[in-house]
Amino acid sequence: MRGMRETWRRMAPFILACLPFWIIAGYLWSIQHVGQDLAFFNPVKGSAVDNLFIYGTLLGEAYGYVVAFLALLIWQRRDAIWIGWTALAVAVVSQSTKFAFREPRPGAHADESWFRDGVTLVEGVRPLTGMTSFPSGHTMAAFALAAILVYLLHSRSRWWLPLFLMALLVGISRIYLVMHFLEDVLVGSFLGVAVAFVVAMLHQRQTVSGPASAESSN
Repeated sequence: MRGMRETWRRMAPFILACLPFWIIAGYLWSIQHVGQDLAFFNPVKGSAVDNLFIYGTLLGEAYGYVVAFLALLIWQRRDAIWIGWTALAVAVVSQSTKFAFREPRPGAHADESWFRDGVTLVEGVRPLTGMTSFPSGHTMAAFALAAILVYLLHSRSRWWLPLFLMALLVGISRIYLVMHFLEDVLVGSFLGVAVAFVVAMLHQRQTVSGPASAESSN
């Protein structure tokens, strides 16, 4: 119980920042017509904004985890391994849920009129067509990484805001690039935070039991 309280204390700013996003995204998802989420960014596509999301989406891939791992090796070496455990947990949860739901990607609807006539694509980016849309793995990975970093770097209390914005950028990029629907991003972000919370609690358990075990062996 103590471990859960401490985990919440450290991650609360990030989770509370996520709440408005989850509420707004959930509301928009409940009232939108098919394809409305994918067409939302049509007016700005073809501008410099494209590059922001093309490169921003990479933060939801292995690159972000590698950078975070190397940074923690410098700042607080003992905790760097927890970036790896978070990446592993995200991979397991993401792939298992995608396999369970098998929802079609936006690109699978390319021949339907609402997609063909209403969705503008980003030049050079081809939407995927597989049955792996739900939930968004990139979004899950980004929110999990941001949340676990907020937890591990709790002494740097202001880091939650740039980390939240980074995760949000990845989530929005998946819709902007027509790789995922809004519901994929919404659920992916929630699962990412949940995964990070569980990993953080495991970290707490090790932190608490470590000194106790060392004392009992002396």
